[in-house]
Amino acid sequence: MLEDNLLSRVEEARLKAVTDPFLDEDWVAFRNILQTGKDHWIMLEDPGIDPILIGLPSAEHAPQLIECAQAPPFNT
Repeated sequence: MLEDNLLSRVEEARLKAVTDPFLDEDWVAFRNILQTGKDHWIMLEDPGIDPILIGLPSAEHAPQLIECAQAPPFNT
């Protein structure tokens, strides 16, 4: 699971938001993740989120990576 592989290895890291077009509401509720949605833009518009992990198939990865790089504060 994500929290076992990433969050447990990065000190002080916490999962603040999850977006997924097929979001599993039970999964996020169990982990007490309050910021959820079906569109990744909620993360790009939140100044309190630093890194964003994009877990997509390769064909879909590049467009979202470009959007992340162009979103404030990364494009300043």
